Amino acid sequence: MKNLVADARQRMHASVETVRRELASMRTGRASLSMLDGIRVDYYGNPTPLNQVGNLAT
Repeated sequence: MKNLVADARQRMHASVETVRRELASMRTGRASLSMLDGIRVDYYGNPTPLNQVGNLAT
């Protein structure tokens, strides 16, 4: 049981460190158009990706 807990603790620590590194590399204060990729709008009755309805720029 102790081995299982130690293994889980080690894996969780590695996961936290990975997320910490990824968050540290993020650029804040600047918008990214990829944030809008999943947004669809109703365009003549059809759900259409936002980037196909108009021009987007940062």
